[in-house]
Amino acid sequence: MNLHLRSTALSLLLATAACAQTAYQELRYDEDWSYLKDAAKRKDFWDPVKYMEMGKDGWYASFGGEGRIRYEFFRSAGFGSVPNTEYGWQIQRYLAHTDLHMGPYFRVFVQFQSGIEAGRLGGPRATDEDKGEIHQAFIDLNTSADKKKRLTIR
Repeated sequence: MNLHLRSTALSLLLATAACAQTAYQELRYDEDWSYLKDAAKRKDFWDPVKYMEMGKDGWYASFGGEGRIRYEFFRSAGFGSVPNTEYGWQIQRYLAHTDLHMGPYFRVFVQFQSGIEAGRLGGPRATDEDKGEIHQAFIDLNTSADKKKRLTIR
């Protein structure tokens, strides 16, 4: 099995394991780890970095990341106008984020991204490679501590 297929199989295995955990969300900023304040609820290997208390009540930090590895192969790309890459190529995306909650009224979320392309004849396309960028960043201001009654300004 070549390197591209092995890493793709590994990424599928890791994705399946992550989906089994109900607290992990597709959009990382939707994750709410505040329930981990109760130490009895900490069961996952990653819980120590998902909830790091910062002293004051309701103040905590959460850190996370993910890797997305994709294998691509096209035959007769561009209806034959583009040369084929004989064995395909691999595209990798790595994301890391920090989520700071400063009480029930203020939150800062920042996510970084790096994209790498390996093995494509002619090099990466414009969307295939990005050595590092801020993928998304925002501040939440909440009008209430009650999640059912609050208005969030992002």
